[in-house]
Amino acid sequence: MIWQIRQALPWTRIEDPVLRAAFQYANQKAVLYGRRWSADESKKLYSMLKKHVFEELNDLDTKFTLVHVVWTTKGNRFAFIRAAVAQLDTKWHPTDSYCPQEG
Repeated sequence: MIWQIRQALPWTRIEDPVLRAAFQYANQKAVLYGRRWSADESKKLYSMLKKHVFEELNDLDTKFTLVHVVWTTKGNRFAFIRAAVAQLDTKWHPTDSYCPQEG
């Protein structure tokens, strides 16, 4: 499931017969799980990462603003998330920001 997220593969690729054949050819003992399993595991991963991020943010002694955008593509029932964080000084002026960019 993590390779699916890292490679930004669509959920339909999980049960792709060509992909399944490639895995079976590379390793006859390979077991590929279905879309439902992958979606459930992704939810668990998201919850764990979200909890960790918010714990770290709550431990900060500075002010910050968190901006996020959620969107979907036509015909896709799953969402994508983009987030940016900006630190603020005591006068509420932005001092630093972080917005990850895909290479």
